[in-house]
Amino acid sequence: MKVGILGWGAIGSWVGEKLYNGSIPGVTLEAVASRNYRLPAPVKCIEPLELSECVDVVIETAGHEAVNDYVPGLLEKGIRVVLVSTGALRDQGLYDELAKAGGDRLILSTGAIGGVDIVRACRQAGNIESITLSTTKPSLALERPWMSAEMIAQIREGREVVECYRGSALAATELFPESVNVAATLAFAAGSWEPVDVRIFADPLATLNSHKIDIVSDIGLYKVEVSNHPLPSNPKSSALVGASLLRSLHDLTTNLPTFM
Repeated sequence: MKVGILGWGAIGSWVGEKLYNGSIPGVTLEAVASRNYRLPAPVKCIEPLELSECVDVVIETAGHEAVNDYVPGLLEKGIRVVLVSTGALRDQGLYDELAKAGGDRLILSTGAIGGVDIVRACRQAGNIESITLSTTKPSLALERPWMSAEMIAQIREGREVVECYRGSALAATELFPESVNVAATLAFAAGSWEPVDVRIFADPLATLNSHKIDIVSDIGLYKVEVSNHPLPSNPKSSALVGASLLRSLHDLTTNLPTFM
């Protein structure tokens, strides 16, 4: 299976180097589309929509704008796309466009969290009353230009844990597009944005990116907690995101029994 990568930031380059070194038998890195292409290997760097001419699957790691600009065209040309930037789908118009272009070829990555299977099962079994996502990251990974001067000062001083956000998943994906795609992932697994609430904390002592998920449903109460090592090249991103993408590619190619 030939793979193309849309985006060559921390996650895209990590996955690309793994593929180039043969981490998944039968899967090859064929091409990359990115303004930041720096791979020291004989792999083509091409325009995003040209990926459809030479690959079977595209891994999207380029961010929300790239999803809007390029993913509909790739789907229309029959290419399967594994999406990291699930928060882009908060735009209902884009979501509808992708569904029309080839929703059955769009694969949403589970990214930096576990428990997506539980949320999906609860959705099928009955009502999901609430999902609370509490995300904690190293302080400097969460500073944003829109924050108040007081909050930015608290984050930079690094004296205490700062609650940067408390509210809906929909708003969280807009305010922290690089950091809480997991909120969107939970909402799509639940089939609605409504039950998902988000809290985001900047911790000056944190060395890991942590996500705590509390699920209240008709069939049970569930708690999922993950603590991920950040990628060395970008503390906003977790290594598990890249590993999840490799797992998706493996599942697309294996002829052995797999989980669903």
